[in-house]
Amino acid sequence: MSKTEGFAAVTDFLPRHEKLSGILPTLNRLLALQAACEQILPAPLASCRVARLDEGQLTLSAPNAAVAARIRQKLPVLRAELEKRGWHIAQIRVRVKLPAATPTPAPPEKRPPLSPNALSALDALREYLGGQGDNPEMAQVVSRIIRENARGKT
Repeated sequence: MSKTEGFAAVTDFLPRHEKLSGILPTLNRLLALQAACEQILPAPLASCRVARLDEGQLTLSAPNAAVAARIRQKLPVLRAELEKRGWHIAQIRVRVKLPAATPTPAPPEKRPPLSPNALSALDALREYLGGQGDNPEMAQVVSRIIRENARGKT
């Protein structure tokens, strides 16, 4: 599937919308330019996007710095090929598209403190495990749970 095929629904919708129909010529122009760039650039570099075309200045958006650097090396060829196809581009700029900001994870929920019955049961378990001597690691874990609960860090 071509990268421009996903816009078919948009181009069907825009002519019918009174206020948005004015952007359809610009959208069609940018889609045609995007298709031309995809045909000219080698496949690994075709992941770039036409971000803007304003007064003969084309701005391409690259997904990362490596692709941006490779595209910059191909700018003379890209510009010449676009000229052959009727696009009058005076300058081409390449920008690295910043990844979308990831939301900060929510702090962990505070658990309610253990009840006195639960603390008593954990204390009995710790004494049992410590008295057996065959599982001191588990006794340490239970002791830590009891200490953290006493400090309110559960």
